[in-house]
Order: sequence, then C-alpha cells, then structure tokens
Amino acid sequence: MIPFFFNDSLAYEFISKKQNPNYDKKRIYLKYLFISFVQTILNYKELTLRDTEKSQRATEGCLR
Repeated sequence: MIPFFFNDSLAYEFISKKQNPNYDKKRIYLKYLFISFVQTILNYKELTLRDTEKSQRATEGCLR
C-alpha cells in the first residue's frame, strides 16, 4: 500500500476553511479528487506488478 502523504496538507486546508468561511470549497474538493485519483493509479500499478511477479514465479516453477 502506498502511503497517503497528503493527509496533513488536506487537514490543514480544511482547518483553514473553518477559520475562514470564504475559503474556496471547490479548490479543496478538486485537490482531494486529484489526490485520490493519483493514489488509485499508484495502488493499481503496485497490484499489477505484484500479480506479474507471481505469474512469472509460477511459470518458472512449471518450466523446471
């Protein structure tokens, strides 16, 4: 699992929004969506790499 290292900046922005009601909600939401999207892609890549390693090991075992 890839660490979600954006949590601190998002928490800071939500706290800032509470202190300042005119803070841009759409900007926070779009940033959250972008971060979630990137994290999903990275997790997918990690899972597919793990699956290819397992299948390579399985084929090496069959060839021996």
